[in-house]
Amino acid sequence: DNKIVEKAAEKYESLQFVFVFDYSILKRFTNSFDRRISFIINSLEIIDRKLKKLGGNLHILFGDPTEVIPEFVMNNNILEIFTETDFE
Repeated sequence: DNKIVEKAAEKYESLQFVFVFDYSILKRFTNSFDRRISFIINSLEIIDRKLKKLGGNLHILFGDPTEVIPEFVMNNNILEIFTETDFE
């Protein structure tokens, strides 16, 4: 159902799934109990449970994506990055 995942799975046997909570976006939410943040967290938990059933998991990172993604890539020997963009 997800074209990016299909494309990556055609090319690689093992995939790493990552979501980044970008601090520059999070700081706009003054209420830590904002329903939008709760929705995202609940959705990520569902995705992680589904991935665990398939033998994987969802890595959740916090910070500036331009910093935390390269660090994750280096620490996990990632060969290629497939992305979807969220336009805030």
